[in-house]
Amino acid sequence: MNELEPLLTKLGYSPMWLEYGLIDEELLREQSNQFDTSHDKHTEHYRYKAFQAFLSQRSTLDDVMLDTYIHLAQLDEDPTMRESALILLVRHPHLTETQLARLGKHPAFASLVVQGSIQRIRALRNLPPTNTSH
Repeated sequence: MNELEPLLTKLGYSPMWLEYGLIDEELLREQSNQFDTSHDKHTEHYRYKAFQAFLSQRSTLDDVMLDTYIHLAQLDEDPTMRESALILLVRHPHLTETQLARLGKHPAFASLVVQGSIQRIRALRNLPPTNTSH
């Protein structure tokens, strides 16, 4: 872990990302190399991609994983990144109705922007299926 700390620091990750398993050494090294060779020096972009990758690999999220994700989002130093990660979670298509309701009441999701996303997702889920046959 000690040899990875400079990479975590460079990209703005908390060590908990590795502890919780939301990133692994391979992804961290890959992102570090991308950061070094890219014109994009906005570390929040790399963390956002890690949140995206985590969610894209899961068809279900249990409550422990939800709490882990939320905790890491809340630890992020960039307020816009925190909010973006939470919205990304709200938009995850495999959240259950119960989980979405839980997020709606969670203090981390209290901002108007995030609450608006939750309301839109709920409204879209409540739309009747469209009939595409004629």
